Amino acid sequence: MRWLQRLWNAIHEVYCFFKPVRFAVIPLALLLFALIASAQGQDAIRFLVETDPSCPRYGRMSIFLLMTSALALQAWYWSRQLLRIDLVAGTAAQHPTSEKWMPRLLGASVFLIAIGALARAAYLGWSGSFDFTMRMILGLVVALVLLLVAFLVFVTVRRRMLGASPRVATRQGLSPVTIAILRATAFVGVALVLWTALSPLTYGSVFQSPSLLMLAVALWVGIGSFLAYLFDSHHVPLAATFLVLAVVFSGFNDNHAVRTLAGTLPPRQPLDKTFDAWYARLAAKYPNESPRPVFLVATEGGGIRAAYWTAAVLTAIQDQAPEFSDHLFAISSVSGGSLGSTVFTALVADNARTGVVNECTGVPEATTSYRRAAQQMLSYDFLAPTLGSMLHADFVQRFLPVGFIPDRAKALETGWENSWRTRLRTANGPDDFFSGGLLKMYADRPDALLPSLFLNSTSVKGGNRIIASNCDVNGQIPAAVDLFAALGQDMRLSTAAHNSARFAYVSPAGTMHTSDGTLDDHVVDGGYFENSGAATAADIIALLQPKQESSPFAIHLVLIKFQEVVRNGCTSTPVAGPAPQRFLNEALSPLRALVATRGARGDLAYAEALRLPRVIPHQFLLTQETKGIVLPLGWLLAQRTRNAIDLQVGPKVPPGLDCALVPHVQQNVDQLQTIARLVSPAARAVAAPVLDPVQKDAAESERKAKQ
Repeated sequence: MRWLQRLWNAIHEVYCFFKPVRFAVIPLALLLFALIASAQGQDAIRFLVETDPSCPRYGRMSIFLLMTSALALQAWYWSRQLLRIDLVAGTAAQHPTSEKWMPRLLGASVFLIAIGALARAAYLGWSGSFDFTMRMILGLVVALVLLLVAFLVFVTVRRRMLGASPRVATRQGLSPVTIAILRATAFVGVALVLWTALSPLTYGSVFQSPSLLMLAVALWVGIGSFLAYLFDSHHVPLAATFLVLAVVFSGFNDNHAVRTLAGTLPPRQPLDKTFDAWYARLAAKYPNESPRPVFLVATEGGGIRAAYWTAAVLTAIQDQAPEFSDHLFAISSVSGGSLGSTVFTALVADNARTGVVNECTGVPEATTSYRRAAQQMLSYDFLAPTLGSMLHADFVQRFLPVGFIPDRAKALETGWENSWRTRLRTANGPDDFFSGGLLKMYADRPDALLPSLFLNSTSVKGGNRIIASNCDVNGQIPAAVDLFAALGQDMRLSTAAHNSARFAYVSPAGTMHTSDGTLDDHVVDGGYFENSGAATAADIIALLQPKQESSPFAIHLVLIKFQEVVRNGCTSTPVAGPAPQRFLNEALSPLRALVATRGARGDLAYAEALRLPRVIPHQFLLTQETKGIVLPLGWLLAQRTRNAIDLQVGPKVPPGLDCALVPHVQQNVDQLQTIARLVSPAARAVAAPVLDPVQKDAAESERKAKQ
């Protein structure tokens, strides 16, 4: 057993050496995972580099380089000082070479992580040509290499000029300049935490997502290192102390209450009565239709990708056939699809909207295009304010005894509201419609033919569906909880959409209180129950079908989905499911099965909905090639990522489209034209459709990028 004893002694010695700098090592390891291994991190990197050549954002790239350099210096300086203190350093004095090079390697690793993230983004987004995105990536990599060389030269020359710093027994032995620098960085960290608590939107607009990740790690390197010294010098376990605080205070510091609006709950009708009133208005407006088309939509989850695709499909149909929204009775949505469906419904209801503010130029432009409005609203970086709150103020809240700091859920919701407010215009200025109440939107328009929303969430307490709808769904949809009835109050459009999109751990579980303040339940992402929205759509169809015996209407079910394909020349095949895994089979198989069930329930819901009698299906597929521009799951979309989505739906197949995508896009075009001809006499008269403005702009942007 002597060799085993020596092995554990060596491991213990390494642990003792790294212990004082653990708050530099651990955050950098998390950064490595976040930017390179996670989809959201790659989403942030692509947002940095995927841009329109006519409107490059060199400013945000410069901030990214600045924040990367700041983190490198922060990791180097804090670890260097902590390793000098004998009280904390332990075995550092026995390894002078490691003590000398460890801070340098930690600082250099920041640049290497950034370079690796850019390299992986280039690999995943490689389209076979050295386009504008690749040039941006190459430019950033060259800049990072130069900064890395400058960093290494600086720390080497500085040591040669000033000599090795002497070891000290306590922090009082550090020089006044060193103490001042360490205090200043810790003070800046506290100031940033306060900034994110007070105004995560402005914080997110200054430090966009990739830069914000770098800044957040730099913040916790400083504060964490200071706390590590403080606790270690008094022989108090840091991690255990804060874990106990988080566990004990978790019963008192909940700041994740679902936001509601004051006042009484606006009146609602049951689902079947809502349909009867809606259908009577439809029949009065279109008396000569027979059979009268009635549309229902089921749209799946998938973060901003699902939101943008849902809004793109619905607004493309609406621009082609303005009568479509009149014939659309219900939208059943999950997660990101709920944001897209809420945006579409709000655009239909928002009669005051007159134009948009161009994301690239910032110039207002007059337009009545629903698709242009949805495009500009959903082009905002929603991830930045959410990350800012999650990594700073909302994280600190976990260790405080009372919940009073606004949480990251509010940061995301107000980000959506702010995007609508700043990107959409009325004749009198900014449009604030998305901050209004969902039920109020319907109550203020009792005679309008607005589609009913069914925003699907999941109950933490019971595991069943929680549905936010303008209809009273109690007793109408099996085993479903009516969110508005449970809360007893109206809520903003942004909050209603977000309750369906509270996916772990970017968004916290929302705490549901009744109108008298009693804790009722917690609400999470609808994808936990099933991720297609088709289950609720099938329940609605089953409720409506008996009415077809007395009313001449046909039910059309629109499915809005995503698929990943493997390209083989100019053909493609859908990606098969994940391969079986041998690693930790016994331990991880239950978890793998639970995760796989989420997608399988969606497939089952689709199949059951399509098996209902007298249902006419229409399917819109967003296609992702395994080797091409990646369509992310986060809360932001880069310019070229939006282009890849915009080109896949519209009245015509765009010229120059990748040959493997043409058949998929042609199917979307055919479905759009079929729906338009069903509801619009003007669409029936169009013999040669043309590209809509959004498709045209996306095609032109791609042409410039590939030049």
